[in-house]
Amino acid sequence: MLNPCYSDNTSAFYEMDCLDGLKDIPDNSIDLLCTDPPYGLAFMGLKWDKAVPPVDTWKQCLRVLKPGAFGFIMCIPRQDCLSRMIVNLQDAGFETGFTSMYHTFAQGFPKAENISKSIDRKLGVQRTVVGKKMVDIGIQKGSMHAGQDTNVVEVDDTIATSPQAKALDGSYTYNPKPAIEVILVVMKPLERKTYVEQAMDNQKGVVWFDDCRIPVDPDVDDHRLGGKGTWSTGKMCKNTYEGGYAGERVGSSPAGRFTANLLVSNDILNNGIEWKSGSNVTGIEPSVPTKNVYGEYERRSFVSYGDTGSFSRFFSLDAWWSNKIKNLPESVQKTFPFFLVAKASAGERNNGIEPGCENHHPSVKPLTLMSYLVTLGSRPGDTILEPFLGSGTTAIACKILNRKCIAFEISHEYIQIAISRQNLIQTKLSIPAV
Repeated sequence: MLNPCYSDNTSAFYEMDCLDGLKDIPDNSIDLLCTDPPYGLAFMGLKWDKAVPPVDTWKQCLRVLKPGAFGFIMCIPRQDCLSRMIVNLQDAGFETGFTSMYHTFAQGFPKAENISKSIDRKLGVQRTVVGKKMVDIGIQKGSMHAGQDTNVVEVDDTIATSPQAKALDGSYTYNPKPAIEVILVVMKPLERKTYVEQAMDNQKGVVWFDDCRIPVDPDVDDHRLGGKGTWSTGKMCKNTYEGGYAGERVGSSPAGRFTANLLVSNDILNNGIEWKSGSNVTGIEPSVPTKNVYGEYERRSFVSYGDTGSFSRFFSLDAWWSNKIKNLPESVQKTFPFFLVAKASAGERNNGIEPGCENHHPSVKPLTLMSYLVTLGSRPGDTILEPFLGSGTTAIACKILNRKCIAFEISHEYIQIAISRQNLIQTKLSIPAV
């Protein structure tokens, strides 16, 4: 019998290797796997990140999931890591034939090696100083700046000195600025013959797209996107495939834009240009009989309503979160500190942590993102599995969204941080711990 190091009315945390702990979780008992596992990079020299999770770990995750239950697994776009993660999931028995999701953000920082500088350093040549510049050297664990979002210092602005360095000035190792995270989408194979039969049996084999629609802005968006009207498409596609009409109306939803496989933070797709589609409707043009290789159909067209703004608005995770928090208690809306972030800010990292014990976890995921994934793959009251808890963001998302969470974390330091953050959310939501 497992003994949690922390439990409340919805959550249970276990300080242990998930491969050992999962063996005591009953078969077919988990509604969603939502996790940010090690990436196999030995990131910052940390032992827990030395390899992607092995097949045996994913087999245990598969066993405890209900038939048709989904898994959302964070990964980086580096090809060796991404491919190995997918192969391991396949070998464990997961269905992997789905489109991944992509979270894009603006706060990544480059880690590429400047070859020109490295050559001068290797040759023992001093770089030529041409002035001063301000640079952000980031969060440094153990320094006086730890826990801050930025650490801006003044440094020498230099140019290449040696001929060898000058010849390779402007070159770097291939390590572009990170601006995207991949969310792998997998599923435990269906137990029933079809998705419909599986959904009727246990509400699995499905995701909840309507809960994750990106809200529209009535001031700039086509009003029909908000469910106020429909598009008439005429008699379309009477062709050799269908033998009839493919449909005459394209509907819209007051919930917003249909869920996409791209999530955008920080308005990162805003390049300063307002994207506009069409102008005010001036009427529907007459039908035009048309014939092509697929058969005959009648084509009707219209001039669309104006739809103007940043391209980011089509995929805005921030807009979704702003709309989502309206469902939380008013006191939480006013005081809860985790709002509208791309990557987790220092405020979000350290909220609920005792002074002097900052959250140094190097890959804290934003609450907005984990809340979105939990919402997409589960319903209130469902049980979510997080086998790599880290500093606890998935568990916090479960708490505010009224889900249960079973979580494992091998690091004593990180699980203590997760417990502190969970205690804070207990207080914010006025939920007594059990």
